[in-house]
Amino acid sequence: MAPSKLALPASGLVLLLSLLLSVSLASAQTSLCDKYTKALLTDVTPENEYLLLTLLVNRAFGGNFTATAAGINVPGILAPGVVNGEAVNLLPYFNGQLKTTNEDNQPASVNFLDGGGVDALKQNLPAFDRTSNQYFLLTHLYQFFGVLLGCSQQSSTRSGAFPAYRGDVSMYQVHKFMALDNAQVMYFNGMVGTAFASFGGAPEDVAAVVAALNGLFGVACGDFYPIAPYAPPALQSVCTVEGCPLASPPRCDLYADFGAAVNDEGTAPLALAATSPTSCDASGSTPNLCYNAAGSAAICCASQCPATPGDVPTCGLGGVKSAAPCTPSSGFPNQCFNSFGSESICCAGPCPSSPDAVARCA
Repeated sequence: MAPSKLALPASGLVLLLSLLLSVSLASAQTSLCDKYTKALLTDVTPENEYLLLTLLVNRAFGGNFTATAAGINVPGILAPGVVNGEAVNLLPYFNGQLKTTNEDNQPASVNFLDGGGVDALKQNLPAFDRTSNQYFLLTHLYQFFGVLLGCSQQSSTRSGAFPAYRGDVSMYQVHKFMALDNAQVMYFNGMVGTAFASFGGAPEDVAAVVAALNGLFGVACGDFYPIAPYAPPALQSVCTVEGCPLASPPRCDLYADFGAAVNDEGTAPLALAATSPTSCDASGSTPNLCYNAAGSAAICCASQCPATPGDVPTCGLGGVKSAAPCTPSSGFPNQCFNSFGSESICCAGPCPSSPDAVARCA
C-alpha cells in the first residue's frame, strides 16, 4: 500500500487525531485498537491490546516473516524501498551507522537494533535484552501507537500490562539531527499502514492512521501539539528539510534551532532556518528565551531551557521550572513539586502520583 500524501491543516489534524484517539471510523463506540483487538484476539484486555501493538509495530519494522492472512506483503521499515521514484534506506538510522540520534542536544551514533534485531521481532518480542536500546525504542512505539489507536485498556500510569506512553514528548527533538525528507517520512508511515492492512485493517481505517501520522509528523513547521492527552504540548515535525510539506498554518518561528544536522553525507543544512528572537512574549505560549551554549542564538520555548545547551538553541522537555505559583490562564497551570517540596515545575497536565527528587510533570 502506498503511503498517503495527505497533509492536514491544524484544525483538521486536531479533529482527525481526536477521532483516532477516541472512536473508530466504523463505530461511534469502539476505538480502532479495541475493534481490531476483538477481531483478531477475541477478548479486549490490556494483555491482548499490548500484543496487538507488538504484532503491528514488529511487522511494520521487520516485515512479514510468513504469509499474511490478508495476502499483503510488508517489506518493513528496515528494508530499502522507493517512494515517488526516490530510493529510501532507513536502516542506517537504526543500526548506529549514522550520527543522528539526539543525546543532550548533540548528534550521536546509537544502535537501536542491539537487542537481537529482527530475530527478536520474529518471536513477537521488542528485544531479547530489556536493557537494550532496541527494547527502549520498540516498547515506546507500542505505547505511542496504543495512544494513537485509542486502546481503552492502556493504563494512564507507567505501570500495568499496557503502560502509558513513557517516551519523549517532542518527536522533533528526537529526530532533528536526522534531516529526514518527505520520502523517508512517508515510507516509515506507509509501512505502518501496510502492516495494519496486512492484519485485515479496513482501507478507511488504514488511510486514517497514515493520514494522522503524515499530518502530525510529516509536515515541517508544525505548531505545538501533545503527543498524548497527558503530555505537554511540544514540537512534533519530523520532516525538516527542503521539499517537506509545510503545516497549515506554518509556525517556522518555533523552529529557530534548525542548524546543521549530520547524515550520511556529513552535514546537511536544514532549509527552514529562522532569525533568532531577542525576546519572547511573556504572556504567550512560548515565554522562555533559551540560548545555545555560545549565547549567539536563541529560541522561544514553552518549556524550561535545557540544563546543558548545545551548539544550537533548543527547548527542554516537560513543563516550566518555577518557584512561583503557576499562572492558571497559561498553558502550564499546574504546579508540581518534587518529593522534598523544594522544587516545583508548572505543568500542562497532572502531577505525578509518586513524586521523586526532581520536580516533574506526570
